Amino acid sequence: MPQVDLSIQYHKNIDLVYSAAELTYVYFFGIPLVDPDGNPLADEIVEHYIQVAQQEIEHLLSIKLKRMVYEESKHYRYDDWTKWNYIPTAYPVVKPLSLEGFINTTLQVRYPEQWLSTKTQAPDEFTYFRSVHLVPITGSASSGSGSSNILLGISPYLGYFGNAMVPNYWTVRYHTGFHKVPIDIMDAVGKKAAIQIFTLLGDIIHGVGISNRSQSIDGLSQSIGTSRSGDKSVFGARIAQYEKEMASAELRLRRRYLGFVMSAI
Repeated sequence: MPQVDLSIQYHKNIDLVYSAAELTYVYFFGIPLVDPDGNPLADEIVEHYIQVAQQEIEHLLSIKLKRMVYEESKHYRYDDWTKWNYIPTAYPVVKPLSLEGFINTTLQVRYPEQWLSTKTQAPDEFTYFRSVHLVPITGSASSGSGSSNILLGISPYLGYFGNAMVPNYWTVRYHTGFHKVPIDIMDAVGKKAAIQIFTLLGDIIHGVGISNRSQSIDGLSQSIGTSRSGDKSVFGARIAQYEKEMASAELRLRRRYLGFVMSAI
């Protein structure tokens, strides 16, 4: 089995697309991230919200942001295999690595990597399709593409005891994710994290539960009123703006990276 080593640089080895400093510079410029006593917001809190936002985007678009090797099991369906000759995958395929067929834990068939391909959309380096295609090529058995190295047990073309479907037959491994995360996904992650942080700051910036403050010293008085109320944050306008932008951005992201999902009942 060939081995693939990937080297990718992320912040503090926690796989974040932003560092705490980068996020605060882009989305909080001019806004002090401190509590009423002047204590700064810890980087760990900012990083937590970045990580939560990344997971939300990954689940929304059914993608992996980090370039990685992913392995999954798929059912074998006779009609799909004979008519289409491809394996659908859960995530976009950058490069297919292996395709093997198992009945339970018994290996039945292994296809050479040279036979596997996936569709890309040039020149857009971020658009990959969710399928692995099998295209047989000629070659010698010693090069790994001969038939003696492929069929190891019951051929999938013959079915299994006449069944048209074998559960969890295929095991497919492939590269997915990004070397460089696209800017539209980066912006969505940043705004989702910023919304949560703005909500947190809005609750504590003038003290927990305080919407107005007055001071009086030797006949001089000062009163500070904010837009905060029982159901509104100090940064309510910024939060509403980001939420509105995210509503339209999510539609564009789904069309570009998720596409149309079809299923039969």
